[in-house]
Amino acid sequence: SGEKGIIENISPTPKRLIYASDLAGQRIKSAWNTEGTSPYELGFVVDVDVQIINGLPRAYRIIEVHDIFPLDEDE
Repeated sequence: SGEKGIIENISPTPKRLIYASDLAGQRIKSAWNTEGTSPYELGFVVDVDVQIINGLPRAYRIIEVHDIFPLDEDE
């Protein structure tokens, strides 16, 4: 996929998202496609496997989506 995401505790720069299951990808994409909602306004609680290449995080493999919630503008 061409989607990218940020996990601030790991890296402040966006990394490529890889979905371990169709269900994980569908939940995230469905939330992104909700009318009137920007992907940048949402947070996700996920199980993730960080793909490391040469000691640096290069991609996030999303294993399971536990929760989706709106981010506060102040965050």
